[in-house]
Amino acid sequence: MAACKGCCGTGQIKCFIRLTITWTDHMDDHVVEQVAALRDDRIRSVTGEVVCEEQDAVLWPLTHFPDTTVSMASAQLIQKHASSFTSEKVLQQRHKVSVVPVAAVKYKWKNHEGLFHVYGYEQKVYAPDYPQTCCCCCIL
Repeated sequence: MAACKGCCGTGQIKCFIRLTITWTDHMDDHVVEQVAALRDDRIRSVTGEVVCEEQDAVLWPLTHFPDTTVSMASAQLIQKHASSFTSEKVLQQRHKVSVVPVAAVKYKWKNHEGLFHVYGYEQKVYAPDYPQTCCCCCIL
């Protein structure tokens, strides 16, 4: 009788299964615009105060938030993820709502009236119609 090549005659079959697991994070966000002059990417680049944060294996849309636009966006994002990633197992979901401070400042300088915005905790400035492009030989 010939010895089995798989187990070399020991009677125990040795086989290996290779399993590859890929961990991914799917993130989406929604910016509720209160100031039309500021683009969404500017708001995304700064930080604000976290006013609501929920984390669980399965989340329900935010219903207790005072701004209905945020509640509707929450429902849309949860629905989008539920329908987009049907072949993946969800381990954890998280909602995080941040309020980014934005100050609109009207000014008058040398008979020029304008408006600029200071936004985020980093106090970034957006001044598209700034009247002077050179200040003390520094290019702005």
